[in-house]
Amino acid sequence: RLNKEIESIFYRLIFVGNGGVGKTQIINIYNRKPYKEKYESTFGADFQIRPVTINNRKTNIYCIDTEGGCNFVENTGKPLVRKADALILVYDITILNTLYDLEKYNNMFENVINMEKEEDRSYSKDGNNIKYIVGNKFDLRAKRQVHEQAGKEMAIKLKAKFMEVSAKNGLNVDKLFDNVIKDIIKRDEIISSRGSSSLTRNNKILQNTNTLKSSASSGLNRNGTLTENESALNYETSSYFLKTKNSLVN
Repeated sequence: RLNKEIESIFYRLIFVGNGGVGKTQIINIYNRKPYKEKYESTFGADFQIRPVTINNRKTNIYCIDTEGGCNFVENTGKPLVRKADALILVYDITILNTLYDLEKYNNMFENVINMEKEEDRSYSKDGNNIKYIVGNKFDLRAKRQVHEQAGKEMAIKLKAKFMEVSAKNGLNVDKLFDNVIKDIIKRDEIISSRGSSSLTRNNKILQNTNTLKSSASSGLNRNGTLTENESALNYETSSYFLKTKNSLVN
């Protein structure tokens, strides 16, 4: 089954931020796993896959969960960053420095992307990198140290989109992933319309962009948001861990 899944379209979302901000919890809730009160550190990187159907086309959402701090990206995580479709920068709204530390993670991401552009002149994501700044632990907003406006200002500074979520009660978690995936699809449409030859999934060129175009619009209402009954993302219940990162970096 895993081999068949890997052959389908997949989108890679990499989550970075300080330890304890809730990256793992956000991914777990999206994958319909229970919230854990006890904090467990991530070492290196963990991978989870959620199979979804986008306009009747099988798609896998690869969630790449990284350890807190910069060591992983600087030492061994560069291949994952290069292949990422979206960067999710997560901070804790109750700890101020977790927001400002996002700048160093963003700088590392940009450095890796710039190196990729220098090595591959046909690199297709130039100017279209998907980035989100996510303030987690909205359920603790009574104790917040980071006001929403500060998060929005950081998002503007880093040229990212902004959202606050609560992994504990699930607030806005699905909406976050819906929005990210929708933005990736739109980005791929733009790249495809430019005639790029380097847009790939599993090292294969996506030939049929019409399916992606319809998936970006069939589940949207007039305001451009996902409708409740006609969502472009029809989630399947199955999810599982990816035990190897080979399929993510090759």
